[in-house]
Amino acid sequence: MTLGSVEVRIALERLPGLRLAPGNAVQYVPNVLHRGPRRLRVEWNPA
Repeated sequence: MTLGSVEVRIALERLPGLRLAPGNAVQYVPNVLHRGPRRLRVEWNPA
């Protein structure tokens, strides 16, 4: 399990209304060492 996946899992546990925005096409930054999104659009509906 990578550090990034652990961070996302913790964020989703602490912010249950957080989700990816619909219709969002994720574009990745070209990188030799790792792959990460240019931007990650999310929506949050606080309870």
